[in-house]
Amino acid sequence: MKNNIFGVWLRFAHRVIFARQLDFGIFFLNLFGDKKAASQRLAALEYCDAGTLGRTVWDMLQSKNLDFVPWYENHDLKHALLGYPQNAPDEIRMQAFMFGNAGFSLFNVSTFLMFVIWTPDVWPELRYHYRCGRLTKPIGHWRIEAVAHRDLEELRLEIGLEAARVAALNPKKGTRFLADLKEGAS
Repeated sequence: MKNNIFGVWLRFAHRVIFARQLDFGIFFLNLFGDKKAASQRLAALEYCDAGTLGRTVWDMLQSKNLDFVPWYENHDLKHALLGYPQNAPDEIRMQAFMFGNAGFSLFNVSTFLMFVIWTPDVWPELRYHYRCGRLTKPIGHWRIEAVAHRDLEELRLEIGLEAARVAALNPKKGTRFLADLKEGAS
């Protein structure tokens, strides 16, 4: 009975509470951002070749009937690049990845704390996703305009995503992997 109640609570938290918080955040960003320019950037991605990061972002947003949110376009790029679906648990997993990859900022920490409370089911996994982020080449500075035309699988290989996912399963090997990755970048 206890598990059933927890399951109902999680579904409600993921589908209703998390979604309402996200809607509020999007509303706020749309108030102060250039929605027209964001829509134009998204429309341009439709013409990217299949298999590119840009086309993957476009397909992902079209499948959910979503538009770019001003100042958040590069967030959607990370969903597509890293393969995290756009749902409550995977949003938190991706945030943990980005903490490991790009560090902490006041905005990211406050967003994370506001949403993580509704996803206790993924808390045990967050350390793994953080380690994955630490083990990949930094992507926090990437902009959709600069990488939209690039092949998605080549980008994933370039940042060491799959190797990081494997290495993150074993923290001791992951430390050596990180040193090798940084050495290769120099």
